[in-house]
Amino acid sequence: MRHNLVKELSIHKWSFLQQAALIGAIVLAIMISGLLYIYYRQVQDKPLSLFFQELEAQQVILKEKIPELQIQKIAAYQRGRNPFSYAERLMKQGQHLLIEHGLKAFPTDVLKLVGIISLGDKFWAIIETPDGQVHQATIGTSVGQSYGHISNITNQQIDILEKRSAEEGGWAEYTTTLKLEALRQQE
Repeated sequence: MRHNLVKELSIHKWSFLQQAALIGAIVLAIMISGLLYIYYRQVQDKPLSLFFQELEAQQVILKEKIPELQIQKIAAYQRGRNPFSYAERLMKQGQHLLIEHGLKAFPTDVLKLVGIISLGDKFWAIIETPDGQVHQATIGTSVGQSYGHISNITNQQIDILEKRSAEEGGWAEYTTTLKLEALRQQE
């Protein structure tokens, strides 16, 4: 049995490249261990304080001169128009400061899915807003006023995952489906 194992592991059955790779790996391992031993002996023989003194003695040569820090003069606010007045007025009226645009400016129930473009397994939805603008969207595009985004697109519809306040408090996720306008008219 032992003879068969030695016969199976025999290096004579290996190709020339396998033999060369094995010999190269052995030589490389011996060289690395020798270098590590030499480095370890040098570091071990040298006190740590001497090592840091040598390190501090090395000169650092800068390629460019470090620019001097210029201190800017601080200007005091001069009485005049309050730069926050517009935002304060909007907040008092209960309006959002951020102005939504594109597909986020309208609730999802007024959006129309007018087309779907596919290229292989990638889909793009063509969505029309009430103001007549047409937008191209794909999975992940923000849609609607309820923090929604497109979660799925098929060749006939899109699914929009929205977050709305729940009756029991907190937030709940709802899925809104927009079908192609041509299919909705057939129903």
